[in-house]
Amino acid sequence: MIRDSLRIETGETQKSTCHCCGKDSITVHGFIYRNEEPYAVYYAGWAITHPKHYVSVALAVGKWDEKSSVADRTSFGFNAFLTASEIQFSFIGPEDSSWGETELLGKMLDRNQALKSPLSKEILALGEYIVEADQRVGNYLRI
Repeated sequence: MIRDSLRIETGETQKSTCHCCGKDSITVHGFIYRNEEPYAVYYAGWAITHPKHYVSVALAVGKWDEKSSVADRTSFGFNAFLTASEIQFSFIGPEDSSWGETELLGKMLDRNQALKSPLSKEILALGEYIVEADQRVGNYLRI
C-alpha cells in the first residue's frame, strides 16, 4: 500500500456518553480514498477521561459505488493505544466494538479471522494512516 495514493476526508464529530464508564465520549468518522477512488470508511471512538487511554476503530474496506452492498466490503475492529515509544494496534471482535454490525460497514470479522486475513497488514497500515491523517484521533492518542 502506497501512502502517496491515499487521501483522508474527515466526517462529523459526535459527543455522547461512554457505554462502559459513563464518561463523555467522542466518535468521529471519515473516508479513505485510494487513487481518488473510495476505498474505506472508518469510525473511531474514545472516552475523554476513560481509565484506559485508547481509541476503538471500526474500518471497512472494499467497494463503495452505488451498486455495492455490505457483501462487497470487509469490516475490521481494532484498538489503538500509545505505549512509551509507539502507537500499537490490537484487533478486536464485533462483541468488543460499538460497530460490530452496522448497515454501512457490515458484520465485523472476529479477532481470529482478522489476524488470519490477507488484508490484516493493510488494515493496520490504514490504522497508522488514520492516526497520522485524522488529527482528532492522533491528538487524543498523544495526550
